[in-house]
Amino acid sequence: LCGVVVAQSNPIQANRSIDWNQAGATGGVQTRTTVCARLTPSNTLAQINAAIAACPAGQVVSFDAGTYNLSGGIVINGRNNITLRGAGPDRTFFVFSGEDGCNGLGGALCLRASALNDIDSPGNVRNWTGGYSKGTSVITLDAVTNLKVGAILMLDQVNDSTTDDGQIWVCKVAGTCCTECATPGRSSGGSRSQVQATRVMAINGNQVTVSPSILWPNFGESGRSPQAWYSSGPALSGVGIEDLSISTEAVRGRGGSVFMANVIDSWMKNVRVIHCQNKCVWLYQTVGVTVADSYFYDKAGSDSSQEGSESYGVNA
Repeated sequence: LCGVVVAQSNPIQANRSIDWNQAGATGGVQTRTTVCARLTPSNTLAQINAAIAACPAGQVVSFDAGTYNLSGGIVINGRNNITLRGAGPDRTFFVFSGEDGCNGLGGALCLRASALNDIDSPGNVRNWTGGYSKGTSVITLDAVTNLKVGAILMLDQVNDSTTDDGQIWVCKVAGTCCTECATPGRSSGGSRSQVQATRVMAINGNQVTVSPSILWPNFGESGRSPQAWYSSGPALSGVGIEDLSISTEAVRGRGGSVFMANVIDSWMKNVRVIHCQNKCVWLYQTVGVTVADSYFYDKAGSDSSQEGSESYGVNA
């Protein structure tokens, strides 16, 4: 229909739809110009990681064109507001033959907070006692011990029963509501499958301001025992990975070629990832991460018997 505009209604009820304006890094991709270190392919992996650890906030670790053969992982551990920038994905090549342990899951390029928190060993668990409505940005916990502004706060609740009530139904019982039932969940048997990750913006007594606001309309339903869990420190924040290429053909691990754990407001832009591990990019308990203008292609390994043969692009 040339020149005709057809109005379409949103088939999703307003109380069930997501406000995607809250997605991505707060403030978008930042432009940084001050270079704290300029590296070449002659630099060792230890020198690269040392330069990253010493880079001041707001500055750039710059990588000249060439091939960087790396026997282990590049690690950004608790170093906020820095950028790793190559000369372009067709000029700066990171070729990994090893990885970092990276939160126990493995990553060739590992971004992680100093204080970690995961579904199997949450650092602090509190009861979530108020502020459940969709769109709410101030919630109440029964205690906020060890909670810091800048931390990632994970919100969850007990699964529904095995009876579909016609609303949002969260169930993890094989043969009843799922087949493989692989959805992760905290507590015995993964009984808390519904989870939202959000960042802590402010703490006032036991009231916590969060962003993004509450996304689900069914949090706080009767009998669901909502809780919050978090690490004892802030998340890694404001890290950029730009203008380079990553290959993990020789690693073939079960982790991520790029792994981000407990990270907020960070980004990848103009990055090529080839011969991916199990995930080209693995976002593990992250909030506000932007992946833009990037290219992911091919798995590590040449047949289905090799690790990394079932690779994902971006996994969150």
